Amino acid sequence: MTAIEAILKHDLGVWQNYRHRPKRVTPGDSIETNGAMLKWYALFRS
Repeated sequence: MTAIEAILKHDLGVWQNYRHRPKRVTPGDSIETNGAMLKWYALFRS
């Protein structure tokens, strides 16, 4: 088993006590490179 396979098997990436809450998203400046565009966002609780 590879390292990434082990992580995906044993870590769902979300804590069991996580509860989704509404959020406010503020877009930041984008960064463009050759072949990619990276977009940044600030997240805040509503």
